[in-house]
Amino acid sequence: KKFQQLETQMASLNEKKSVLEKELAKPSIYEDQKVFTQKLAEFNAAEKELSEVTTEWEKIFEELEKTN
Repeated sequence: KKFQQLETQMASLNEKKSVLEKELAKPSIYEDQKVFTQKLAEFNAAEKELSEVTTEWEKIFEELEKTN
């Protein structure tokens, strides 16, 4: 169950990252430093959380492989 929850969380974080990447790719975002800084911080936070969730997912995956 935890494995599936992590997969769902990873998919959600990947989607969030993708949306933020598209926003950060727009030249207009650089016109407002405050908005740019906020979006960049959100992107970095999503990237960090995704890394943590992926690490946890990998540990559970390895445990499942050992039992099979």
